[in-house]
Amino acid sequence: MREIHARFIRMALITKVEAISGSYIGSRNSNQDAIFPVDADERASLFILCDGMGGHDFGNIAATVACKVISKFILNHIGKQDSKSLVENSFKLAKAQMVQMGTISPRHKDMGTTTSLLFVDKANNSVILGNIGDSRIYWFRGNQEIYRTVDHSVVMELYKKGIISKRQARTHPQKHLLSRVLSANPELPVAPDVIEYGKVKPGDFFILCSDGVWDALPDNAFETWNWFNISLTEARKQLLKECSRNATDNFSFHLIRLL
Repeated sequence: MREIHARFIRMALITKVEAISGSYIGSRNSNQDAIFPVDADERASLFILCDGMGGHDFGNIAATVACKVISKFILNHIGKQDSKSLVENSFKLAKAQMVQMGTISPRHKDMGTTTSLLFVDKANNSVILGNIGDSRIYWFRGNQEIYRTVDHSVVMELYKKGIISKRQARTHPQKHLLSRVLSANPELPVAPDVIEYGKVKPGDFFILCSDGVWDALPDNAFETWNWFNISLTEARKQLLKECSRNATDNFSFHLIRLL
């Protein structure tokens, strides 16, 4: 009986999600980012953020397609596949859709997008994190960062090899050159990092954000914010203040707390 009761309490910890989201044009002429859902609330369990590229409006098309295809596939197949496979297959389907678009219309062949994804698997008391490109996912417990996705970029590869320092990476002329994206090019494989974590706790805080957000903030800026106590409204207000002042790109985010 004690074991059953403990399990029930553990499941209850992540049956409610508090979230707030935003996507802003920033200093650009158009917004190439896309998010799902646009208006997050406590019923949401899936959060996606995409930062498109490809010139003109093709970046927006790529980001929108990825958001729509991935979200539809996951929400329609929950419980039919294990959660990790579900996320991996959703990326593959989005890739196939984009390749098809590029084949039909050569104008779309160079489009691509980053993608970051958080899926709260309430049935298994876990979260699935997926990412490709340099849109990031941060996971905080109190003020401590316990996980951050690794950018799929040329500069990150140079940093990991010890060729450049973290400080040099911030201002490197190739800092936005990506090594992996979700693209319409059939020759580029779809290779997201997809990881499942089961050790979530009440108060755990997740940030999904485009490079327009993290590039506008100093290193480790998020670690100075009290994520355990700050309201999501206040967190968004603080984030908008910083990005509106410093961002040189579109900036988008999901702020998510497990309760």
